[in-house]
Amino acid sequence: MFGYVRAFKPELKIKDYETYKSVYCTLCTKLGKRYGILSRMTLSYDFTFFAIVRLAASTQCPGFIKGRCCVNPLKKCVKCAGRDDEFDYTCAVAMIMFYYKLRDDINDNGFFKKLLSCFLYPYAAYVHNRAKKNFPDADAVVKQAIDRQNKIESENSSSIDEAAHPTAQAMSELISYGFNGDTKTVLERIGYCVGRWVYISDALDDFEKDCKSGSYNTFAQRTEYRYDDAELNRGIFESAENLLNQSADEAYIAYELLDCENFNPIIENILDCGMSNCTQKILERKVVRK
Repeated sequence: MFGYVRAFKPELKIKDYETYKSVYCTLCTKLGKRYGILSRMTLSYDFTFFAIVRLAASTQCPGFIKGRCCVNPLKKCVKCAGRDDEFDYTCAVAMIMFYYKLRDDINDNGFFKKLLSCFLYPYAAYVHNRAKKNFPDADAVVKQAIDRQNKIESENSSSIDEAAHPTAQAMSELISYGFNGDTKTVLERIGYCVGRWVYISDALDDFEKDCKSGSYNTFAQRTEYRYDDAELNRGIFESAENLLNQSADEAYIAYELLDCENFNPIIENILDCGMSNCTQKILERKVVRK
């Protein structure tokens, strides 16, 4: 995951923001204990959202305790107490995705990034094996999504829906893992919409870079890209914005079907304000570059 799915702090109450941070801090602590200090560097707010939605759907809210920050012992923070099973699963998914992302970087990126990826690969392989041993189903989901994505890219597909489907489907299966009935169905829909939104956000953010390097980008396949054609670019960005808003809206509508007692203000903030704010920031960067 890419770090796009995060809360919009100005619209959160202080107590809700503290709860949001507590889940992030708990994931940071659990990652370090289970997979080593380096694993904490891979943590993004995407996984905080992932964990919060699963915690909300389970209806069993963990308690909260005050403690010291594991990165900065001089700093106090609030952490979750309980529901280790959910945090273990989220951490394992994070490590599995880190491994496959690093493997993909080795194959696709420039010399220096490839060199760094090769340097980190033995560590990534080690944590991947540990995570895979505990959650083989999660590893199978991510691997299958990577294989499907590679096939679509090798065919230079111009369909945004087709290109976004592997990421969306993987998110759908991962976030709903272990649930049953209506709750599973709703989580699958939330996961699919958010996964689709993440893929499109990443493709939009990397649009110019991919065009210059010749890497696959679903938006570039739909037209003959010209860096100096502002009108053409504007049409691409407007199309992407509509797709992103549609995916975020559908995720929010699906979430309203979930009967949750905990974390509601945080999840609503992320699906409504957070994702919208991220979309606007990406689009603003496009305007600045022109």
